[in-house]
Amino acid sequence: MRKLVHRKRSIQAIGILAGLVFAALSAAAQGVPAPPKPDAGPSLEVTMKYIEDKLNAVNFTYLAALGSGAAYNVQVRIPKTWVNSVQGQTCSLAWTLNANSRLSGANPNNLEGSYFYGWWLSLAEARAVTVQAASDRDRQQGVDQEVHPDFYYLTVKMQSGKAAHVHFNAGPGKESVPDRPDISRSAPDVIAAYLRSPDQFPAIQLDTSEAVLLLPDQESAERLAKAFVHAIELCGGGDNDLFR
Repeated sequence: MRKLVHRKRSIQAIGILAGLVFAALSAAAQGVPAPPKPDAGPSLEVTMKYIEDKLNAVNFTYLAALGSGAAYNVQVRIPKTWVNSVQGQTCSLAWTLNANSRLSGANPNNLEGSYFYGWWLSLAEARAVTVQAASDRDRQQGVDQEVHPDFYYLTVKMQSGKAAHVHFNAGPGKESVPDRPDISRSAPDVIAAYLRSPDQFPAIQLDTSEAVLLLPDQESAERLAKAFVHAIELCGGGDNDLFR
């Protein structure tokens, strides 16, 4: 019976964090389109290196207090980022995001659940970038939880008819950290290989209109959003729907 209760709590946590993927599928097409391609500013190489460095530095923890009364400490990390290495595309970007949850007040060595996201997209096919507080997003989507401290979602919205790609995997008590990517294969294949494990649930692969990042504070989210917008401009992206 104790194992069943433990598994139910793990599945509840999976449902909350899995919303990162499924919210992207149902979100409305909103956001401010990227402005025309600039004539000045940092080069694409410098901008992509800035994005890579900032993503690789993401490592923070927040407390998620659920409406049911349970509370989880969730650690968010982006252990690996690939730039310009997806199938030879100059403006490609891929990253893994790990979210590991532990029941608040329990043994910190006991992992309640591990959640792995592998994202891949082409910035040439992106149209806009938005930043939103987690508390605002939860209220908007009807998620019954409070987070402390408040963190921020950076969302890259894709052009009409284009998609970002995500692998999602979750498993109880196992943490996987990607090391060196095999760039002879496409990033999704590499990510899937890292995420797959016999004692984890099968990976889910989705094409989605949005790619989602979690960042610890508003300042870092807005600075990174500016870099994403600039990279999209340099890559020739932007809104391809003239009548949006």
